[in-house]
Amino acid sequence: MAVYLDHNATSPASAEHLAQLFANVQNVAGNPSSPHAAGRTASVALTEARKNVATSLGCEASEIIFVSGGSEANNIATKGVLNSRHRAINELHAITSAIEHPCVLEPLRHLAEHAGLQLTILPVDADGKIRLNDLVQTIRPNTALVSVMVANNETGAVQPVQEFAQWLNSVRWIKCKPGIDWRVSGEPTWPEWARALPHQVGQQELQALHFHVDAVQAYGKIVPSQWCSLGFDSISVCAHKLGGLAGVGALLLRRGRKFEPLIMGGAQERSRRAGTENLLGILSLGLVAQSLGQPEWWESIVALEKRRNKLLELLRRQQGIVINTPSEGSLPNTLNVCLNLPRLRGEDLLMELDLRGFYVSSGSACSSGANRPSHVLLAQGRSAEEARNGLRFSLGLNTSDHDIELLCAALVDIFSKR
Repeated sequence: MAVYLDHNATSPASAEHLAQLFANVQNVAGNPSSPHAAGRTASVALTEARKNVATSLGCEASEIIFVSGGSEANNIATKGVLNSRHRAINELHAITSAIEHPCVLEPLRHLAEHAGLQLTILPVDADGKIRLNDLVQTIRPNTALVSVMVANNETGAVQPVQEFAQWLNSVRWIKCKPGIDWRVSGEPTWPEWARALPHQVGQQELQALHFHVDAVQAYGKIVPSQWCSLGFDSISVCAHKLGGLAGVGALLLRRGRKFEPLIMGGAQERSRRAGTENLLGILSLGLVAQSLGQPEWWESIVALEKRRNKLLELLRRQQGIVINTPSEGSLPNTLNVCLNLPRLRGEDLLMELDLRGFYVSSGSACSSGANRPSHVLLAQGRSAEEARNGLRFSLGLNTSDHDIELLCAALVDIFSKR
């Protein structure tokens, strides 16, 4: 029996999810934009799904834009936001990190190369995390965008985005008495790392700055209270990392924040994303979002972390295995390692596990087959050879204790023969 351990790439929909989804869609046959009864029924279903997603993110339903997935959401939040400014791109500055998903890094690098965007790519430490001091000190008066992922898709490292968002939200709106500098008035809310903010950056600049977070991997795996916060201007999520359908996602865009739509030609999504809505996918995302409000979901996540840790304990005892996932502050389902073994490469182990019915990956699904070392592991300080020998185990809610026992036994057998 196959054991699927590549849920960060996509988490297959369960039979229960599909049954509920198709039961819900039975009576929804119209286009949500059509004025007749079938269209109105579809529109009601769309509205209900939007409410569910909004509730899961603690925002208003009107702030949710349905899109084709995390990649489109991140492109809107990068290119779309920057293109909406009433200034030439070469007059704007953006900040991101070296470990972002390609759907964030590549649009920003494209704008830097072809339109002159001033781009700062933050380094990460040995745990794969940005330093808030580095982030704050790189903010300029013309910084239009900061885009940082909540949790890395390859290593699971959770970034300190909540701390930054909480500080940003507090200092953006400090009310100062006449003649008193806003920094002095807000002194109690300034953590030590925030004091690195350049003096030429004022409140108006921070109010104009757009803070986007890619929460595709964090959504549904980390309790929202542990990462979600006021101060985020946009958040991207999708369904298929949590057992929903692929091809659908959502962008939370705070009221008052502007962007230039990438897809035009229709009034769908309040003219923010043209095209007939993927109603089946949206209903799937709505069901996933509804599940996140149940205590049972988060109890399953706690159990999932225990299974991940059992695998971690085994690999820690094996000589020649380098653990890339940080010991603290990581996704509960993710474990990334590098093989530093003379007779066993990462690709060899991946193929051996595949032959035995264990499906794991070497990193981001969007970069598979590129034959390049992981940019995430390189940024974390691994050598090119180590980064080519990386392996990612990502568990899902259907991963059982027995699955992990079988995997551990297979790994012990493989290592003993090498």
